[in-house]
Order: sequence, then structure tokens, then C-alpha cells
Amino acid sequence: MERKLTLLCSTGTMVSRYNGFDYRRAIRHVSSFVSEGLCDGAELMMLPFYYDKTDDVIRTFRETGVNVPVTHIEKQVGTLLSDAAAAAEDDAGLAADIRAEAEELFRLNCDAAARAGSKSAVLHLWGGLNSDSHVEYNTDALGGLIVTAEGFGLKLLVENVPCTTHDPLTNWRSLGRHLSRCGLVFDTRFATFHRQAKETLSDPGIAARIRHVHIGDVRGEAPDFSAIHPIYQPGDGTADFPMIAKMLRKIGYGGSVTLESPAMNGSGIVTAALKKSLGYIGGLICS
Repeated sequence: MERKLTLLCSTGTMVSRYNGFDYRRAIRHVSSFVSEGLCDGAELMMLPFYYDKTDDVIRTFRETGVNVPVTHIEKQVGTLLSDAAAAAEDDAGLAADIRAEAEELFRLNCDAAARAGSKSAVLHLWGGLNSDSHVEYNTDALGGLIVTAEGFGLKLLVENVPCTTHDPLTNWRSLGRHLSRCGLVFDTRFATFHRQAKETLSDPGIAARIRHVHIGDVRGEAPDFSAIHPIYQPGDGTADFPMIAKMLRKIGYGGSVTLESPAMNGSGIVTAALKKSLGYIGGLICS
């Protein structure tokens, strides 16, 4: 069956401390998936482990011929911005230092994304213990991040990551003028966690801005943050994928889709699980 949407496999499904961050093996597996017609390329999930190995990561992608249209910016960027927001209440100097660290880390990520050949970059705009407690600060920082991303030829995409104070949809709506210059990433796991999947895809102003979709599943709902992990394979949790697929078709979604559900155990990468999930997504959502 021919796919109408670009289907990607995140390197994060196969790279973690449990396998020594073996990105070369993960990229080879993605290359195999592409050869088998299961997906069209990879989404590079940036990790702290990569910064002194970025050249080799990119070289491995090129050697295998794996396309990397999307890079996921390291999640620490959003955590640092949230920490800066919290610090700003008592120590403006400390807040400025933390924000500068976030912006430099973001720049390094954009540089890696551009060199990998990506055209889009996924951002967690808030995160960590401070999450969206001062989301207006994070939103204020977004303008500069968009300018930086554009300087590297990247479209910045803001994800609907979990919240402790508000909710992802409310935060998206508060982006205001920035929505005209960035896109949105609809994560099925996070939307399900916040019970907002249908509401999000039913909002015309928001749905029209969705440029990328992350696929993962969850068992549990906010405010039980212990339910965020583990990340289940699609269909093994409570996300309503048939409904999501139907609504994506209804809004005429034409962007890309990435499998984000990890498939690793003590003996290594469970490629059979990834192949099954890619087949499921490819048939239900991308075709």
C-alpha cells in the first residue's frame, strides 16, 4: 500500500543508556526498515551523549543513505528555559545565565540538525520540574529561537509536551504571534495523557498549524506523571488511534509522522516490535 504521508522512525526508539547509546546500530536498523519499505527515513533524537560525536552520527546517516528530515532538539533546552523562568522571580542574573545556556544549547542542536539535512526541528518549549509554571517567559524566548532556527534553514515546531500548571492546548493557543512563524507537533501520547487528542484535532486554528505527528502510547492520565513512562507501542495503551487517524484525514493533514515508542530490552533492540508498529502506523495513518 502506497503511503501518502512521510513515515519516520526516531533514533530514540533504539538508542539509550541500556545499549551504550549505540547510534550506529540504530541507524543501520532504520536503513534496513527503509529498504523493506516500512518507513522513509529517521528522526534524529538529540541526546547529551552526541555532542562530541555529531560528526560521526551525521557520517553514519550519509553512509547508510538514511534521510533525516526532522531532528528532535535535546529536551534539556525546554527544561533550562523553565528553570530560567522560575529563577527570574528572585535572581535576574541567574535567570539570564540559564537562558543563555539554553540558547547556546539550542544553537548547537540546530547546527547538528542542519548538517544532518533536516528541514524541521522539534522543540520542547517547557519541561522539567518547573514545566509551564511561568510559560509566558518560555513563550517570550520562542521568538529568538525561531530566528536562530531559521538561520540554519529550519522550521521550528513546538510540541504538546505535558504540563503541570496549564495544559498543552492552552499553551499552544497562548503562542500568539509566534504561531505564524512556527509549526506544531501533535504527540499522540501526550495528547492522550492530557485527554486532549480529539479537542486538539477539532480546533481549526490549531489543527491547521500541525506540521508533524509523534506516535507513542500511554496508560494513565494527568496529573499522574508516573504514567508518562514507559512509552508503549501504538495499540498497547489507551490512545484512540483509529479516531486520531480519522481526524487527521478530516483536517487534511499532509505532514510527516514519526514512531517514538522505544523497543529495547536487556538483550538488545526488539526490531520485530518496531516493524509491527511501523506497519500499523503506515496502514492506519500514513496511507
